[in-house]
Amino acid sequence: MSSFHFIQETKNRSEIKRRFVLCPDGVSWAVTGDFADMANNHCCATLLTNYSVFLDACHQNQIATRYLRVADYKEIFAGVHHFVGNGPVLRIDPKANAWFDSANINARCRVMHGLRRALPAQVNPDALYDRYHASTDLPYMETEEDPLNSPSSSRAERAYIRICSALTGGNPCALLVAAGPLNWHWIMAVGFVEYKDGGHQLLIVDNWTRRGFHLYYPDDGCRLLSCSVISAE
Repeated sequence: MSSFHFIQETKNRSEIKRRFVLCPDGVSWAVTGDFADMANNHCCATLLTNYSVFLDACHQNQIATRYLRVADYKEIFAGVHHFVGNGPVLRIDPKANAWFDSANINARCRVMHGLRRALPAQVNPDALYDRYHASTDLPYMETEEDPLNSPSSSRAERAYIRICSALTGGNPCALLVAAGPLNWHWIMAVGFVEYKDGGHQLLIVDNWTRRGFHLYYPDDGCRLLSCSVISAE
């Protein structure tokens, strides 16, 4: 766990300028330890279990809310794990969508393409979500005038902006991160914070902690390998 260098939000002392989060504070999340007797390398299945918890907390899906009322975390996880299986899981979207269909959850998981490319010049992050769903990929500009295509704009910055855009559109993101060649983990981004000193970080559910959020910035402490947007349909 410590090798990923996630920071508990409550331990960050930076002065906050803006905090955006999709779900209430105080949610009781499922953790991988809940299912140690049922599966191995199961962070991906735990993430999707927590998406059900997320829906219940936000009252976004009546079917999912009713599903949670009659089942505990292990019952939900068993249904998820039937489609996801044990890890490592490189692609979450086909497995997630198969489970959504089976559980009658009106949601879709889509890979966010092109994280290594630059964003269009003068893009408005709050409007980027709509452009993302207008097509499976964004139109990119590879020009010197593009400020996000400059050497000062990192891959991490571009990824952060696109993830925040999905979040402000109302959709959590499943992130696959790596602390080493064979040390991967799935986390769920549900918000972000901006600090008065100019810093910014994602708020994540790390699938190891029962309550609260951790902080993560792409490629800081562990490498961001992929991102998939989970959207209500």
